[in-house]
Amino acid sequence: MASILLQGCGAVFGHIPPETFLFHEVVPYTPPGEGGWKVAQVNVLLGRISRKWPQGAWCDVEVGVPEVNWRGRVYDVDAQEACAEASDKASRFALRQRAATVAALCDAYRTRMRELLKKSLPGAEVTRFRTPSIKPEKFP
Repeated sequence: MASILLQGCGAVFGHIPPETFLFHEVVPYTPPGEGGWKVAQVNVLLGRISRKWPQGAWCDVEVGVPEVNWRGRVYDVDAQEACAEASDKASRFALRQRAATVAALCDAYRTRMRELLKKSLPGAEVTRFRTPSIKPEKFP
């Protein structure tokens, strides 16, 4: 699982590997300046083990990043590492919110992931799946 929060002791474990975020070019980069666009789609299973508040949800997440932003070229490996780190932190955050519905849990996860990624990958976007013809990855 991407993250599991154990009620009471507060332990969190699980880690999504960077290579789970497999980027596909959807808009080619045309120099000069910023531009191009690539996306990764992943179905992530979030879960919390608890006697009082167990929760589990499959959340679809699409991460889009420019091929080149104001900092320069955005290499896939750098984007993958940033996505994995943001996903881990976002899943812990979302699961601690004790969302009443699966939709609210997934929204909290995507929103937090977007906030985190915008700091490390300028121009990044995090949404539900919206780009057609991309085969989503699945974790776990």
